Amino acid sequence: AEKTNPVTSVYAALGRLKAECPALSWGEVKELTLTTQSYAYARVLDGKAVVAVYNNGDSPVSMELQLPVEAAGVKDLLADCVGSQVEWGKLKVQLPSNYATLLQLV
Repeated sequence: AEKTNPVTSVYAALGRLKAECPALSWGEVKELTLTTQSYAYARVLDGKAVVAVYNNGDSPVSMELQLPVEAAGVKDLLADCVGSQVEWGKLKVQLPSNYATLLQLV
């Protein structure tokens, strides 16, 4: 029986998102934070933004980021297993260890 490869699933999801979100290809890059453990940047196009967040560490991390565009909420475009919310003009994200995802500001 054929087994689902999780790496293949991620690549398929990233390919789909690249086709669906023009900001991922054409948006202006805005760095939001960089530490030894975590990194976040936005791709902004026509007032819309997708934020890439990375945790390279072996422990969970919390981030509080300036919004690159006005937004009322956030949607996880991959696994929807991070804690994220927009509050008081900031994007608050909680990432598991050794994890990354793409967040769409809405």
